[in-house]
This record gives sequence, structure tokens and C-alpha cells, in this order.
Amino acid sequence: MKVLWLEGGRKFGPKIQQELGARGITVTPVEDISACLQTLVADPDSAVVIDLDLYRKGVEAIQAIHKAAADVPVIAFASLERLPVVEEAFKHGAWDSVIKQLDLSHLYELPWALVRCAEKKRLRAEATRYREEAEKVQAQAQRCRDEAERLQTEILKQRENAENVQAEGERHQEEMRRIQAEVERYRELAQSAQVQAKGAGDEILNEIIDDLQTPLAVMLGYLQVAATISEDQAEPNQILSIKRTELMARRLTDLVASHTGAMELDAKRLEIHKSPLQIDQILESAVETKRSEAVIKDVEIVVDVAKDLPPIPIDGVQMERAIGMLLGNAINLSPLGGSVKVSAKFNGNELALAFTDSGAGLSPEEIPVLFDKRAKLRRPGGDINTVGLYLAHEIVARHGGRIDVQSEPMEGATLTILLHR
Repeated sequence: MKVLWLEGGRKFGPKIQQELGARGITVTPVEDISACLQTLVADPDSAVVIDLDLYRKGVEAIQAIHKAAADVPVIAFASLERLPVVEEAFKHGAWDSVIKQLDLSHLYELPWALVRCAEKKRLRAEATRYREEAEKVQAQAQRCRDEAERLQTEILKQRENAENVQAEGERHQEEMRRIQAEVERYRELAQSAQVQAKGAGDEILNEIIDDLQTPLAVMLGYLQVAATISEDQAEPNQILSIKRTELMARRLTDLVASHTGAMELDAKRLEIHKSPLQIDQILESAVETKRSEAVIKDVEIVVDVAKDLPPIPIDGVQMERAIGMLLGNAINLSPLGGSVKVSAKFNGNELALAFTDSGAGLSPEEIPVLFDKRAKLRRPGGDINTVGLYLAHEIVARHGGRIDVQSEPMEGATLTILLHR
């Protein structure tokens, strides 16, 4: 792997080249954006690392690279205090980011960032190929429509000739039947092409999701094995990198599952089958499923379930799915070393399942679009999975319930599932 390193005019440190060279990464320092762009012209397969702490015009440089070579991966380096600058970098074309540490442990994160960029580049190419295929199908549909219109015009002409030449009526009638059959065949082709063009977008998303599910499952398996390495067998930074990668893989798995569920909803394939079940057992299963994710972030899950809760008519599989989405959201919004409180109790005739995180809370602009699957809510610690929350909202709604949202700045947020007995 080849990397162009842009951090300003100071002398480039050899330790970075040595550390990354040991990992198969060739580093070439460049002094300014002009030199960087000239190098990319000769070698467009390189990635670019821009140190936002040291290069004063880092965001402008990212924007210039994105404009000149949109397919070149750009990775932003910055300290934790400059996260707002990292957010600006993403808006102007950065592909990934690495947070700098005093002990240079962030250098262990760079190979993973390069791997993520390579995968993103592959997925972009796949998406472009699928879009081109969809455009071909649409063009074919247009040709079929044009041919159908041409044949319809020919029908009118043949009808006029048939009226003027009654002596040849029988022959013209046979010709009319032949042409009408041809028109019907082209009309069916046009309708079939239209259906294919309409479904091309969903087919693309389905194929991408199918392609992601197996590698993600294998990745999580390897990461779980790697997580068993003891501290005396590996450096602390290596163990930390494994844990962080496992967390991102689990979040990506949740996102794939969210999109799959949303497509089931949109296609009206998601069914609800209710039966009287103990909600505490479903809640316990969902918590255990998410506990590994919480352990990676050092987030404590505190469960407070009222005693002797009566059974309630629900679909256990789908309700556990919705609970998992809300619990995953609370873990995602909580900081390292934080906590998530889960409670279950009856308020009158309603069962209340509350999930409270210890994060910075939701802004007034975020709350109205929290369950909108098209909304993009970006966070430095991890984006909010609005597709998953949309899926949870619809599952609860199909149970005749609702999800209440309460949040105060810097005091976390509480999402509460409310179900009638």
C-alpha cells in the first residue's frame, strides 16, 4: 500500500515511515497540495493522509483532492480536540479518519483505515456498475415504448387503407391481426422493461446486502477469536484495535439487518403473530445479545424490571428485534465507560419499556427525524441508525403501541416503548 503524507512544511519524522513500513505501507511525504496533486497524476493508486493538526489548509486540501480525483481515498488525521474539523473534512470529501494519540498508537489504526477505504472504493465501483445496468434497462424500455408507438401509428394507417380498399378487406384484416399481435408483444416487453427498471434500485440494495452479510459474519467470527488473546500475548494498542474493529463490525451488521427489515416492511412481507409472552424473558434475551457490544465500549447495562409482570400479547421475535434496535442505539450514544439503564414496568394499562443512555442527548432538530429511515444523523462517536429506529417504530406501531422520546441537553436521551395490555 502507498500513502502520500501531507502535514505542512516541517521535517517529516522517520519513525512514522519505519512504523508503517513494517506494516507494508510505503509513505511519501509531500509539502503542499500542489505537490500532492502532481504526484497523484503520476500514481493515482496512492491514498492520501492529511494531518489536520499540522496542515493549516487541511479541509481545503481535501476539497481540492476530491474535486481533482474523486476516486483517491483521503484519510484525515486529527487529535480528539479537533473532531469538529474532522466532521468538516467528511463533508468536503474525506473517506475515513484516525484520531491521533500521544504514543503514536494511532499508526496501528491507519492500516485498518486503508482497508476500509479499499472496501469503500470497491463498493462504489459495484454501485456504478449496477447504475449503468439500470440505465441500460431503462434505455431498452424507452426503445420498446417508441417501437410500440410506431406500430400503433402503423395500425391507424392500415385501418385507413382497409376502409379505402374494401376489395382487399380480408387480406387487410389478416394483416391487422398480425400487426395487433406484434403491438401487444412489444407492449408486454415495454411493461416488463418498466418493471425491471423500477426494481433495479431494490435489486442493487439487495445484492449489496447479500454480499455484505457473509463477510461480516466471518469477520465477527475472526474478531471474537482474536479478542481472546491475552494482554501478555499482544500489545495493548493491538487489543484495543481489535475491540474497536469488532464494535464497528457489529454496528455494520446491525445496519445491514436494519435495511433488510426495512425492505421487508416496504414489501409488506413483515408479519406480526401475537401470543401471550413474558416481556422480562424477551428483554433478558435482547440484553444478552447486546452485552458483548456494551463490553467493548465499557458501557454498563443496568436492568430494572418490575416483579410479577403479567404476560402480554406480542410477537416475541419481532418485539425482541425492536428492543435490540433501541438498546443498540442507547449503547451507541453512550460514551466510553458510560451506562445504559433498561427498565420495564406498568403505568396504568400500558407496559413501559424504557432505554436511557448516558450521552449528550438529542438536539431539537434530531428528534422529529429520529425514526425517518432517509435521515442522516451524524455523530463523532458513531452515526445514529435511523433505519433501525424506523424498523423498531413500525414493529411497535403494528403492535398498537408507540415510542416516546425524551431528551435534555447533556443528560442523555430516553426512548420508551409503550404497549397496551
